[in-house]
Amino acid sequence: FNESNGVFLVSDTYSAVFYKTTDGQTWDSLAVLNGYVESVSFINQDIGYIAIDGNLSKTTNGGANWTNISLPIGGSPIEFVKALNDSIVVAVGSTTYPLYLTSFYISTNAGISWNLNSNTGSYDTKIEMMSIIDQDNIFLSCNHYVYKVTEMGTHWEKLA
Repeated sequence: FNESNGVFLVSDTYSAVFYKTTDGQTWDSLAVLNGYVESVSFINQDIGYIAIDGNLSKTTNGGANWTNISLPIGGSPIEFVKALNDSIVVAVGSTTYPLYLTSFYISTNAGISWNLNSNTGSYDTKIEMMSIIDQDNIFLSCNHYVYKVTEMGTHWEKLA
């Protein structure tokens, strides 16, 4: 729930429904997105990102409308997205057998263009969770390792 604009997200495994209220009594449906919802990140009352069915979409009007974002070819489907501020957006994803590709996407212009850094590994590098302090302190929890990602995704340090 976003108190600043009254937008509320209801999600199940295969869809996301955005509702808006002004008084908590009356609810209006804003948008319905069908697909497997992976992650949602809003930076303010209007701008937000959603990872759904491995793809990434952006809203600039509080969830009423969503636009698909094109990502570089060759990366894995998106599982987690986090907007750090008005400009910087990070998205990660990974695939499993047979390729085991872990992808780190970063945009410094609000999702207009993206840099992709991929790491081919093993089942041990499949991403399970992402935690971000700032753009130089991004942590990826994988099946058997934790990585600290710095330098806009170009440096991956295995911590444990």
